[in-house]
Amino acid sequence: MENKYKEFVFDQLYGLIEGSANSLEVIMTHEFEEKFKHEPDLIKVTETNRRIVDENLPNGFLFSSFTVVLVINNEEYTLTRDWAEEYEINKKNNFKSDN
Repeated sequence: MENKYKEFVFDQLYGLIEGSANSLEVIMTHEFEEKFKHEPDLIKVTETNRRIVDENLPNGFLFSSFTVVLVINNEEYTLTRDWAEEYEINKKNNFKSDN
């Protein structure tokens, strides 16, 4: 698959601040067609939730991961963004929030 399509998926997924898998899928489909002037075979976004237990919070944190599947001419590209994994990396690096 051409890099321009992979970059599109990356930019859409990592540019996301908030939203649902469904809304991202709709936006990506529209923006893909607008940018590349053709429809992909498939854009599918799925969401998975995971709870992380933190001793400082009784209910822990609920994080999502989004997986985007893009298919063009029977070539498939998949990318997952896991916010729980990002949280764990930040925690290991002593990330402090402004809040």
